[in-house]
Amino acid sequence: MDPFFIAGLLTDLSDIPLYAYDGHGLQVHIFCHHEDALSLSAPLVDLRNEVLGATGDEKVVYRQVKHMPIVMMAYACKEDGYTYLWGPIRYRELSDNEYKRYDEWQKGASLPTLCSHRRLVAGVASFISMVTGTQTTTKEIDRFIELKRGKDPVESINADVDKVSEKTRYLLANQDHERLNHTYAEEQVVWEAVKKGDVEKVKRLSALPRQRYPMVIENDPLKNESYMAVSAVTMLARAAIEAGVTSAESFTLSDLFLKKISECRYLHELQEITIKADLEFTEMVRATLSQRSLNNYVEDCKRDITTKVFEKISLATIAADLGIQPSYLSRLFKEHEGITVTDYIHDRKLELAKNMLKYSDRTIADIADYLKFNSQSYFGNLFKKKTGMTPKTYRQVYHPNEF
Repeated sequence: MDPFFIAGLLTDLSDIPLYAYDGHGLQVHIFCHHEDALSLSAPLVDLRNEVLGATGDEKVVYRQVKHMPIVMMAYACKEDGYTYLWGPIRYRELSDNEYKRYDEWQKGASLPTLCSHRRLVAGVASFISMVTGTQTTTKEIDRFIELKRGKDPVESINADVDKVSEKTRYLLANQDHERLNHTYAEEQVVWEAVKKGDVEKVKRLSALPRQRYPMVIENDPLKNESYMAVSAVTMLARAAIEAGVTSAESFTLSDLFLKKISECRYLHELQEITIKADLEFTEMVRATLSQRSLNNYVEDCKRDITTKVFEKISLATIAADLGIQPSYLSRLFKEHEGITVTDYIHDRKLELAKNMLKYSDRTIADIADYLKFNSQSYFGNLFKKKTGMTPKTYRQVYHPNEF
């Protein structure tokens, strides 16, 4: 059967980019959607060249970008003399740190196609089976890769079969380890977005195909999914608390979702609840962070007043310092402090005025001028309104007796 025909067919089915190279290493065909075509910077070109240069008699070659969930696979096809390269693909979403590293490394290039490692291996196995006419399984591909690394997983397992722990038996029963790791990493990316209150990112992640959880409870998918949903909600609640949401708020929402989980009778209901939990916890965090930001404006306003209390200050000058509109600052301050910005300014100035009347011999006119009141009479009227006494009376009552 024509390898190019098979390559094109498998690419359409799997969405994995596939490239054909001749014996001189020249690219002769691209099997992928145009938007997925490789536009590699130097580091990825080096990785591609390493894969292609190592094929020789190795048949199948697998390479991974260091510290990154990005891989390539190559197959040297003896039937037609071409080398076929799959990838690069990323087998899970990148964490924020990984994305930052990738962006610095690739200088803004788009991310490789998202595809599970298992699907990549299955695509290679299918291609080899159809081209050569021999049955090639994913396990054989995995074993071939491991042998080239100097390992023989089958012999190793047979040699220690009597020493296999319960944990190892569990891992052997769930042979698709990448699926398990992908699920954990995928959730980590979601939790990072939750802690930042990034609702749009969580929505995008929720729209992606969700990997199935490993089967912890055999022969009971509903109970298995329920336990995993409970675990996810618990982690979401803790992520929200770490982001600044109060324990009471977070655990109240958590209890609500745990109750819904207990009432589920179908797998799709559990999946819908988990997605809804992702979004609602993220929205709660966003509201908390937004509120904290508003509180910061109020605290910055108070600090600005304290540092400039001996100057002529107003709502307008403080709003300009903070870079926000005076009307917005006025409303925000009144909501949080219960008084206007102007009243707060007067209170701080009058506190200083009372201390000066008590412990200094400055004249009332000097105090009014020093604190930048419009006039002595304005200072006197405001002082009496706030304290019930004129400045002169206050000094007579509270000024210490001289010895």
